[in-house]
Amino acid sequence: MKKAILLASAVVATAVAGAVVLGGSAASAATAKTCTVNGINGHVAFGTTIYIGQNDKAFKVSGNTVTGTYKVTGDAGCTTPVTLAIWKSPSKNGQPINSQTLYSYKTVTVGPGTHTISSTIPDCYFQADLLQSTNPKAPDGTANYGWQNGNWVKDGPFRGYAMGGGKTCVDEPTTPTTPTTPSTPTTPAKTLPVTGPASMLVPVASLSAVAAVAHNLYRRRLARR
Repeated sequence: MKKAILLASAVVATAVAGAVVLGGSAASAATAKTCTVNGINGHVAFGTTIYIGQNDKAFKVSGNTVTGTYKVTGDAGCTTPVTLAIWKSPSKNGQPINSQTLYSYKTVTVGPGTHTISSTIPDCYFQADLLQSTNPKAPDGTANYGWQNGNWVKDGPFRGYAMGGGKTCVDEPTTPTTPTTPSTPTTPAKTLPVTGPASMLVPVASLSAVAAVAHNLYRRRLARR
């Protein structure tokens, strides 16, 4: 009887624990904190190209830096990644968009409020894109965040943009470097011992001189006789 009571108690305790876990998970899911990034570009007609300093209020340029202002709304305590991507543009209006090349970017994590984010810009036409993402590029590696694989991207990361710059971007030509040929070390000439007839000149000359002296002495002796 006691064993049956203990077993029943264990089953009830397990069921209650499971209900608490499931209930906690459901409550967590129901209270998930989310943030939304809202770019605050100027209110212009759809299709209008937004230029910094003309019809745009979200971006400011100072020297080689552009700073974008944006708002984040959502639940208290929520956080979200925000990226500012700077693309070198082939033209003033950014077209063709797939020919843009990524120049710089910066990613931050923020909560609700008004924020700014900055990144460096090139000395030519550029496009500044505000994204709710950690990735500065679209899935295909371009700046075309809204159009992928022949379809419009639903709930994509794009939150605002502006164009800037005053001249066409020109890629700096790369000068090929000529490999340096290592210099061949000079080997000092070896002095070989002289073993030919020339080596005998000095001894022979010495012997000749001795012989001449001896011959003269011999002649003098003969003359005295």
